[in-house]
Amino acid sequence: MACRESAGFTLLEVLIALVLLSVFTVTSYRALDAVLTAERHARAEMVRWQNLAVVFASIESDLQDAVAASIPLAAGRPGFRAERDDSGAAEFSLDRQLPADHTEGLMRIFYRYADGRLTRSSLSLLRQTPEPIEAELLDGLASVEFRYLDGVGVWQPAWGAVQFGQLPRAVAMVLAWPDGRHLRRVFRLQ
Repeated sequence: MACRESAGFTLLEVLIALVLLSVFTVTSYRALDAVLTAERHARAEMVRWQNLAVVFASIESDLQDAVAASIPLAAGRPGFRAERDDSGAAEFSLDRQLPADHTEGLMRIFYRYADGRLTRSSLSLLRQTPEPIEAELLDGLASVEFRYLDGVGVWQPAWGAVQFGQLPRAVAMVLAWPDGRHLRRVFRLQ
């Protein structure tokens, strides 16, 4: 009797190979999906932090050039004022002295939080611009709180008539998002 050698794979061996290939494929797909999801999340966080850096740089630049009292002091308007209006919107405004090479000279800057949006508006005081120019800085916020450090080191919730003609030593801003994340940033004035 002659011994016959096998020239190929058995059906069982082919099925086992297909099952192993399927398991490897599913595992690889899930790993790739997890990596792509993490990359999308990291990219979104990076964009969010870049946007925050731009916003913080804008606020810091405005506050560094703030003046305590603008030119028409007789008008009874302080150079820096902060309050919360009847709707609960937080706002502060300041007069900003721009560099000599800037044609606007003196600007009134408004930072306002309302309806989940933080906006910045600017109005030229020397040119008597009729409408402020508004730009949205951040959207999708749950809340924004401002506090103002007075001359004796106490954080005030508002800045107005009592501090007329004075600048706060610092402005603290607390941003809150709907998912519960909070971020606090303190800006020192001159």
